[in-house]
Amino acid sequence: MFQTKPLATHRQSLFARWRAAAVTAPDILLLWADRAASRRALMRLDDRQLGDIGVNRFDAVREARKPFWRG
Repeated sequence: MFQTKPLATHRQSLFARWRAAAVTAPDILLLWADRAASRRALMRLDDRQLGDIGVNRFDAVREARKPFWRG
C-alpha cells in the first residue's frame, strides 16, 4: 500500500506554498513594471543611440511591442 501524509503535514505544505507565492507576487509585479518601463524607454531612443547598444530599429520595435508579462 502507499502512504499518505498526515493532515498536519499536508496543511504545512500548503501554507509553505502559499507563503512562497505571496513573497514572489510583489517581485513579479515589480518585474513587469520594470519591463514595461524599459520597453517604453527603448522606443524613445533614436537610431544612433540604438546603434550604440547594438540594437536596430526593427528589433527595438519588436521588443517594445511585447506584452509586459512576456520575457
